[in-house]
Amino acid sequence: MIRETLLWLFAEYERQKVPYCVLRNYEGLPDTIGRDVDILIHPDKLAENYRIMGELCRRFGWLIFKRVRIDFYEGYRLFRNASSDEFLLFDFHTALEENGGIVYLPGDLALQGRVYHRGFYILDPATEALHLLMHSVFGTGPVRTKYCSLIIQRIRQNPDRFELLLREVLGSDLAEAISALLQKGNVEAVIEMRGKIMKKLMQRPRVLLMAIIYRIHVRLAQIKGLFRPQGIFVVLIGPDGVGKSTCAAEVERILSKAIRIMHWHLGFRPTILPARDRLAIKGNLLLMPGTQKTGNKASTRKGIRGIVRLIYHSLDYLLGYYLKIWPEMARGGIVLAERYFFDYYVHPERKGIDLPNWITRLILWLMPKPDLTILLYEQPEIIYQRRQELSVAEIQRQLALYETVGKRLKQFVKVSTRGSVQETSREVVNHIIDCLVTKIGKM
Repeated sequence: MIRETLLWLFAEYERQKVPYCVLRNYEGLPDTIGRDVDILIHPDKLAENYRIMGELCRRFGWLIFKRVRIDFYEGYRLFRNASSDEFLLFDFHTALEENGGIVYLPGDLALQGRVYHRGFYILDPATEALHLLMHSVFGTGPVRTKYCSLIIQRIRQNPDRFELLLREVLGSDLAEAISALLQKGNVEAVIEMRGKIMKKLMQRPRVLLMAIIYRIHVRLAQIKGLFRPQGIFVVLIGPDGVGKSTCAAEVERILSKAIRIMHWHLGFRPTILPARDRLAIKGNLLLMPGTQKTGNKASTRKGIRGIVRLIYHSLDYLLGYYLKIWPEMARGGIVLAERYFFDYYVHPERKGIDLPNWITRLILWLMPKPDLTILLYEQPEIIYQRRQELSVAEIQRQLALYETVGKRLKQFVKVSTRGSVQETSREVVNHIIDCLVTKIGKM
């Protein structure tokens, strides 16, 4: 479906007279794509592009689960059907820029010489050579040397125009020095001139001003994200043996192709606060002899000791939420956790607590809630066969309690683990994407 989607998009740009071109890594299009599709689009056509993307999603069944727009950049993250792990990532640019807002060539000028290539438009060879050169200069890791041979090849297709563009962007003196190196095929030496190239670009008032404005907008977006994060907190719950860890690992594998995701096992507390054995508290309320675990159960604490233990752990989870989970959501990522604080209510013995049910229930409702809670379930007898740690009766009890908790959560779904790990994980992915789409729709 990705091939059909891209062919329709390119054809729709033609029908709507939207000037565009694919920037790089287009050799396999429309059949194969890399991590994303980078498209340069005329700066006056962003609103039209938004309408076209909406029609594309309706026509082919894609969901936009993330959209980012800052100045001359707009990013779309699309998801279609988890049964085939289909993600489509678009990065739209209205100018040729690098390194966080340094515009070296306006989009309308870069589009003037575009050429038709196998059903879509690309940059003309000289402009592509300049783009790949700048991308290599300001890139990191393998990107810095990935395009060396291609840069030389593109320059040779139109050396005069490349020389003209280089002089326009960097001035005569620096352009001449770079051209001399490129004539020898020494792209690596040009890449090492990053500091000089950066300094020359920043001497142009318009470039400097746009870079400053861009970075201000980035900071403002980050601040906005702290108050209204685009990311979500997802928790998988269920009895031991239902397959939480296996499912979470597969969900992480699928989603990491398209979005930031942090997988965190929160059956253990976040350890923002120090472990009890490092504390010396009067009366040994937290540091207590005989806290060794026996089998799957820790020795339990009653009365004031149990309350102190519960409050201490609750504070640790609270700090973990605001110091680790919330910042990740503010960056637009997904935090995928197992168990979370629900264990203290459903299975307090595991946490070494023996208190009246209303106390743990009260603390639970005071804790920050996930955006999405997913109960993995199966017949108790089947779960028992998988992992014989809990009795069938105990599994039944826990499943019932999890459902009771779920009825009071803002978004709670149940997913059966009867099928394969892949089938279960993909159903979980579907629910996560739906949650992301819902959240974006409210922002």
